[in-house]
Amino acid sequence: MFRKAAYDLVKERGQFKWKTNIDFMLKQYMERKCTPKARGSSDKEILVIRCADSTRVPDSKFEAMLKHNPNAKLITFEDTSHLLMFEKSKEFVEAVKDFLKSTSDGPVHD
Repeated sequence: MFRKAAYDLVKERGQFKWKTNIDFMLKQYMERKCTPKARGSSDKEILVIRCADSTRVPDSKFEAMLKHNPNAKLITFEDTSHLLMFEKSKEFVEAVKDFLKSTSDGPVHD
């Protein structure tokens, strides 16, 4: 579904728009009611970005993930849905770049 959304976003006359009915896609996605299952732990640096008001992934999942991944960094975005990377794309990219800069020995290019 995310792959479809990425390909369906087009730019016309300087404005982004969806080729398909994005409201319908979001409704279908939100009705799935699935949450990720724990799959182990890692000592690697991990960035997890979440929205404060997600109804899809409860706080307990994030708490468990942080418990089992001691080098994980959790960033919470306010006033977004579960698809925050689309809603706050500029802030999302900046958070990822900042994380990569803090964990990388080499330069991170814009």
